[in-house]
Amino acid sequence: PEVNPTIRSLATALLLSFATITAAQSAGISLPMGNLARNLFQLARHAGHDGQYTSCMTDFWAKANGLPPPRL
Repeated sequence: PEVNPTIRSLATALLLSFATITAAQSAGISLPMGNLARNLFQLARHAGHDGQYTSCMTDFWAKANGLPPPRL
């Protein structure tokens, strides 16, 4: 089945955020907070959240702290 382009773009947001920060660093741009964000994105990617939207970071940190993911 064909995937809705909006859903596809949301699913790649974590990877794109990671790639954007990496590209800036490669260009010599100093991003102290970007370094932290990149490392946190990388942790989430290695924990199985690659290809998910950046809101997966909430689930990642909840699980890392032994808590269920928050749901409204």
